[in-house]
Amino acid sequence: MRRTLVLALAVALGVALGLAACGHAQAPRAPAGVGRHVAIYMPGPDDAPATGGFTGVLRALERPADGDGDGVDGDDLVGELVDGDGGLGLSGAPPPPPWPGEAPTPETRGLAVVDDRRWLEVPADGRVTIDGVAATLALDSVVVEPLDGAALAVSWCDRPPAPAGAPAGAGAALRCQLRGVAGRHLVRIAYTASGASWQASHRVTAHLDAAGRGTAAIQSTFAIAAPGWPADAAEVELWRGLPDGPARPVRVWSGRTPLAATVSVPGTASPGEVRARTIAIYRGAAIATARPPTDPAWNEDSRADVQDWLLLDAPLPGGQAEVEVVGQAGSQIALGQVEPGSPELWGPGLVCPPRPGAAPAPDCATTTGPIGARVPLWPDARWRGRRVVHRISAADDALREGVRLTVENLGDAPAEVWIEEPLRTARRHQVEALGRTAHDRGGWLRAWFRVEPKRRVQTGYALSYDF
Repeated sequence: MRRTLVLALAVALGVALGLAACGHAQAPRAPAGVGRHVAIYMPGPDDAPATGGFTGVLRALERPADGDGDGVDGDDLVGELVDGDGGLGLSGAPPPPPWPGEAPTPETRGLAVVDDRRWLEVPADGRVTIDGVAATLALDSVVVEPLDGAALAVSWCDRPPAPAGAPAGAGAALRCQLRGVAGRHLVRIAYTASGASWQASHRVTAHLDAAGRGTAAIQSTFAIAAPGWPADAAEVELWRGLPDGPARPVRVWSGRTPLAATVSVPGTASPGEVRARTIAIYRGAAIATARPPTDPAWNEDSRADVQDWLLLDAPLPGGQAEVEVVGQAGSQIALGQVEPGSPELWGPGLVCPPRPGAAPAPDCATTTGPIGARVPLWPDARWRGRRVVHRISAADDALREGVRLTVENLGDAPAEVWIEEPLRTARRHQVEALGRTAHDRGGWLRAWFRVEPKRRVQTGYALSYDF
């Protein structure tokens, strides 16, 4: 059953390689002949990092024959797979996902699915050695399927010891016992592997008016790390989100590139310029990332700075962003981690559309759901914040606390600010607002205020968690 879905994933990968990559360059359709195709899935915002070992397929997926005659419709299979009807299980107890704005750690790794099509000489005894595979492949996921109609199946596979003095970039070898017809066969070798990862970086240039609104141009680069993989070129797809994760994975880049120990592949610029604006956000909680969210002290530290952020009406995969903001007073440069956007941030508490049948407000974004991306810029001296936490009760499986947040406008003109409070990762949480009702989205409570000069606003929450 494991091998059936791994094979189906590889077929789906071959079909998907011919599709557009989220606004980036297209990759050619997987050829009918030889070639290696690799899809690398990195955890998305709602996924736990794929740091555990692979336990294999939860269950096999069967499909009637499609027009290609290979028995699997890749598009349908991908849709069913990522919608949760099948997937790859991850063993172990992976750590919780990084909190928004936290840089991914070097240990965070993804899942790779490989579809390798080549000619293979099968001797009479069925013992074959397959060179040039990923050193981190999962043995119980290996599928060897003939593409020439011959009867051929895998009895077992193992990894022989690496020969002394093996050149770097050669990959590893796979030794298999096959059953079937001897001779030269065109085969598909499919498997999953751990250890490969990718990370995005972005160069953003935003031209904004005095009100902090304008447009931005974006250039993305993707660094691929694949130690122990064969270094020759392959058709590669980079995905944000895991195949069996809570949200459908999104392809962020595809193209042909070598998979040496570390390679960097340039992305393409965003199509034209995207809408951009700045907002002020007060995040009073200084999260103790070394502590689990179940620890009462996880969010006890606070800070006073209010920070400006740049909103971009374009989806960007998480990673480091270098942002240049060009305005009437010149330009400023900031470095920050990209975070997902959210629809209410585009207007004063507006969700687009505000209600069924209503016309969107001018600042309302054009689509529903999480919108675009945002990047932290610099502290905003117009503001000063204060946050106080009251621990009400705490047990091993439950916690109740109160949070009060205050923001003061130190400037000489009315201004807008968002107040954000992180939620703990829990089986269930309940929020009782002690002030303005907040948006509860993406692990954050979020409320908007317009504050007169030299005045302050206050809000708070009573929070209950079941772990």
